[in-house]
Amino acid sequence: MPALDYSRLAAIYDDYCDFDRDLDFFRSLLVRRGGQVLELMAGTGRISVPLLEAEIELTCLDSSAAMLRVLQRKLGQRHLRAALVCADLSTMRLRARFDTVILPFQGFCELVTKEEQRKAMGAVAGVLDGCGRFVCTTHNPAIRRRTLDGNWHAMGEFPRQAGGVVRLALKGKLEPTRRIVEGHQRLEVTDKSGGKSEILMPLRFSLVSASELSALAEAAGLELVSLCGDYDGSGYDETRSPVIIATFQRSG
Repeated sequence: MPALDYSRLAAIYDDYCDFDRDLDFFRSLLVRRGGQVLELMAGTGRISVPLLEAEIELTCLDSSAAMLRVLQRKLGQRHLRAALVCADLSTMRLRARFDTVILPFQGFCELVTKEEQRKAMGAVAGVLDGCGRFVCTTHNPAIRRRTLDGNWHAMGEFPRQAGGVVRLALKGKLEPTRRIVEGHQRLEVTDKSGGKSEILMPLRFSLVSASELSALAEAAGLELVSLCGDYDGSGYDETRSPVIIATFQRSG
């Protein structure tokens, strides 16, 4: 279960989460592969909606009912259809089997404990078909830890869809022996009439190296197919790649 309480963020999440650098990567991959796709930690549909518009057959899973309600509203407005599942990734039990499972937006880092990570890999392996692939993304620890100094870091100012702005700042500190980050996320929200409010939330996530990610996958019966360091498909470099994008498939 993600440590961040997304029920408090669902109403404004789309206002400040405008990241789209990974969209072409996933869209081109899934159009090329075809088949049934499971998107994990789908949230409000940042990626889901464009994928559905590209006629990809999609099941969207998220542990936050509030985020999925926003996604369902979007689908209705656009006359799109997808299966929405409210469940925890680490304990999901799905009857369907999928050609591709994706975990976008460095989502693996939200699985904080080793036990959650182990269970999640096992759960993913359990829903892949015989030739299915799992595309898993997470932070590159060497890059992400540079801002984990216990100080506030401004992440940007974002215009709200209904008027006003959201200002996002993060503060985190790494506990090195467990490689777990603890801190806070602060959102300063200004509405179109100038009214202001603040949302302060505990922040907790993990840092997992590429080798640790591969070991977790191997223990679940998955083997590494490819390893990229950015959404342009470039190879992974531990010293400079912004993210880890690992693709796994069933062993043997």
